[in-house]
Amino acid sequence: SISDMWSVPPISVHNELLALTHFQQLCADALKRYPASLQDDEQLLQRPGSPLTPPQRNALVVRIGEQRLLRHYESMCVRAADVLNRPAVEVRRWLAKRTRENTTHWDYFGTVPHQLLEMTSQTDNK
Repeated sequence: SISDMWSVPPISVHNELLALTHFQQLCADALKRYPASLQDDEQLLQRPGSPLTPPQRNALVVRIGEQRLLRHYESMCVRAADVLNRPAVEVRRWLAKRTRENTTHWDYFGTVPHQLLEMTSQTDNK
């Protein structure tokens, strides 16, 4: 189930970076397949006297939501890769300044980097 998603720890920093890169590319590819950009769709939706029928308007609202979601995860992948490519001491410093209230993508940043740091410190202590 989705609630069990975080019970499976990451494998390694390298593997996490590969997964993030792949997921980012999937999001970017999906965004390219839309007939219009998010900005264009938002402008069409806000246009006074829009010629859209109610079903067309509803479809546009759904498409905008999909594009926002894809952009959200695309940006999360970029940000996560940036953080995970830093030395462990910098990652710890970065994480120390983050809380649920001041961090976008908290579900990821509140869990995965901490698990990876713990794995790294256990490997370093062997």
